[in-house]
Amino acid sequence: MLTQGISAYVVGPNRRTVITLDLDLYQRALKIQESIKNRNWVLRAGTLHIAFAALHGLGKTIDASGLDICSIDSGIYTSAALRGIYGGKAYKRGVEYNLTSSLAILMMKFDAISVHTPLGPVHDICEDFRRALHERSDDMVNIYDNLNSWYVVNIKSHDNSEESGELVKFFTKYLEQVESPLSLIHACLSGDWECYLVALENLIKYFFAHDLLNFARLMPVYLAQMYDLKRDDPATREALKSGDFVVTKSEVPFTKLFTDQTLEQEIKALKRHGGIVGLSQDESALDRLVTITLHLAHIVKQYLNSFPKAT
Repeated sequence: MLTQGISAYVVGPNRRTVITLDLDLYQRALKIQESIKNRNWVLRAGTLHIAFAALHGLGKTIDASGLDICSIDSGIYTSAALRGIYGGKAYKRGVEYNLTSSLAILMMKFDAISVHTPLGPVHDICEDFRRALHERSDDMVNIYDNLNSWYVVNIKSHDNSEESGELVKFFTKYLEQVESPLSLIHACLSGDWECYLVALENLIKYFFAHDLLNFARLMPVYLAQMYDLKRDDPATREALKSGDFVVTKSEVPFTKLFTDQTLEQEIKALKRHGGIVGLSQDESALDRLVTITLHLAHIVKQYLNSFPKAT
């Protein structure tokens, strides 16, 4: 494998190389690593493909639940679009769909609470919280704590009570499941390694529940390896903890990308006219292209930026 020389020529003979792969390649690389007893690699499963699997699990949860019919009848999604979303084949649309459905359920829940529960000053607290979020006020944490305390005392105790109907329990479990991939995405966007591991650990139960067997089988292994870095390779763990497990393309906060997502974008750029198409079987030509592409892209960007911006 070409990666055998990475440690020696790039990061040094005494350092390990972190390699991010999709699940199929991760599984194969894991077998190779175990067979040759190579410890120069730190293999990581691609987060984009884990997110695809999590969205597929959500699709299995709500398929034929009635939410699909509501989405089609409202004219927001077609049946073909829903098949892609439920199958975990559309990342952005899948996240958007589950967020929209969750917000709709929460709005119906809030309407029911408004009818059956004396709200008192809660409306004012919600308005204060909305304003604090909009203004990025330091008071938002205290306002949220007050709102959450009211919710725990007055509402949460009734969510899973025996008096709740089956539909209410189903929607409550669905909302909990939606939080899992969102937590994983949030951890990656913010570059929080510890939250990433916690969110991934929470996702594993859904992989088992929805018969996503490859992820259910390999994610515990991957998670155990990442936790073992604290003992086996503290330097690599500190690098990942500092945010090096995701890619930063912009100085704008909360815009980091999954490593495999960035690779997909770069491969797409390489496949444009004059790129990688037709060279994939010629290893030497492919090496030359990959070596010079970044420099060519930089030159092209400099040339384009030399023109005045359109207003």
